[in-house]
Amino acid sequence: MLSSSLQIHLSPSVTTTASFLSTTTTTTIAIKATITNSSSTPITLLNWSTPLDPHADIIGVFQVRDETTNETLSLPTINLSRRTTPFLDDLVEVPAEGAVETLATFARVPLTEGHRYAIQATGIWHALWEGPLERRGCRTDHHRDNKPAPLLFPSIPFPLHHLRPLYIPSLHPASPPNIPADALRVFHVLQNNGIALVPASVGHGLVATSPAALDRLFHAKRRKPHKKHALIGTYALHASIHDLPPREASIVRTLTVDLDLPLGVVGPFHPHHPLIQTLGEDVLERCTVDGTISMFVNGGPFQEELVRLCVAVGVPLLGSSANLTGTGTKVLVEDVEREIVEVAVVVVDYGRRPFEWPRASSTILDFRDVRVVRFGACYEARRLGMRWGGFGAWRCRRILGGRCSFRGMLKGEARVY
Repeated sequence: MLSSSLQIHLSPSVTTTASFLSTTTTTTIAIKATITNSSSTPITLLNWSTPLDPHADIIGVFQVRDETTNETLSLPTINLSRRTTPFLDDLVEVPAEGAVETLATFARVPLTEGHRYAIQATGIWHALWEGPLERRGCRTDHHRDNKPAPLLFPSIPFPLHHLRPLYIPSLHPASPPNIPADALRVFHVLQNNGIALVPASVGHGLVATSPAALDRLFHAKRRKPHKKHALIGTYALHASIHDLPPREASIVRTLTVDLDLPLGVVGPFHPHHPLIQTLGEDVLERCTVDGTISMFVNGGPFQEELVRLCVAVGVPLLGSSANLTGTGTKVLVEDVEREIVEVAVVVVDYGRRPFEWPRASSTILDFRDVRVVRFGACYEARRLGMRWGGFGAWRCRRILGGRCSFRGMLKGEARVY
């Protein structure tokens, strides 16, 4: 069998960082996995549930066992729903008589001082092909082992000293929300080209940071080609990216800071902003229309923390509502369509979203001429906010209409955001 030609070697290393504000230390385990091909021909494999899986650190591929107590440590894991058809990025070619390497990192592992630990990885070769990776798709005419080959990777013991136990919270909805920890776990998923289903104040959304993940998000929602990605941001990020006149800028501040309302802001932007520069031409084209870009601002504390993590490493966060196109934003995770849930690597469920009247989803305003692109949650409150922000009562009525003047979505085919 092809699997007999593949050997796996694990090389773990441990680093600890002491805190000056507490008696605890932060423990990080980095595991370098090397897969060697001993045959004279290349082997292409599907990386799902192997050490080469980008999500190997959170789906239970690796286990840490305390050899002193003979107990397996409890590490945070998630249930990962796979697509029915792999993408090309899920295939890895191991060259003939060569090797490929990957690195999995585990932060804040609960280790005990003076104990000895062992790292082990278990998994299955779901699919193996004899021959090189072909760039024409995931289907291939090469021979394939149709039967998955159970595989036990070697256990590599290593000593650890001067460590104290630390606790990593899980993303379980039954436990009280721990926004910093939950956002960090989501951030790691996004850094590994994953998609996350996360809560916002106006409903649930799908977020991603990589072009490949954004493509999967786009297709899962069945979005039409003219639809655009939206940036997810904070007021501070909006103020640094958007280029609005003083009066329009004051309206955004009044609505999102003073009134603490969520808002979709469409407007001209600074093309040389560092985050805009990292988008790349293709993604930027799919985010902009006529020199404008859309950003969802003030989406709640979880979004604020996740944006902070992304901005800290210079990565823009993009996304859309977690629903099939045209079916409406969902305020409960259980209402999200199954195919949308399945495209997400991780789902964060904080219960029913608070802002859903007169309809869930964010209200979007185009600040080039201050017009409504889409009306959504907290729509009525914005009329007063815009008057405070510098618009008179007459113009507010003209822009936002009278009470409940909009009974449905604006013309959907004309909207690009």
